[in-house]
Amino acid sequence: MRQTLSAVVVTIVLSSGFVIAQEPNTQAAQTAVEAWLALSDKGDYPATWQTAADAFKTAVPQEKWEAAIRAARTPLGALKSRTLGGAKPTNSLPGAPPGEYVVFQYSANYEKHDAAAEVVVQERKVKLSDVKE
Repeated sequence: MRQTLSAVVVTIVLSSGFVIAQEPNTQAAQTAVEAWLALSDKGDYPATWQTAADAFKTAVPQEKWEAAIRAARTPLGALKSRTLGGAKPTNSLPGAPPGEYVVFQYSANYEKHDAAAEVVVQERKVKLSDVKE
């Protein structure tokens, strides 16, 4: 029996990498987030953890992450479509240190579940060349 859910599926990960998080230009961050989502879509859960931010990896052991994402994604089936709903730069997130982040919200449709919401957070990593002496 196919279960119809009105629940929202939320994926929150702090992806690492250098991002220029200047409003409204969030294209570099979006590219990194969509590459991360593609890893998840193809079931490469070890890579999703390996490419996450250090703070995320410290808080969530790899084995727990892989079990959690597998449990969340497997029942959904294959991705049919994903649409970006918005991207919002911010300097603060609940439970995270102050920093530069971009919060992406997507609407996704899967084989076994329509209208899933996905949230992915991109963290800006500062390069040494960005720091002025």
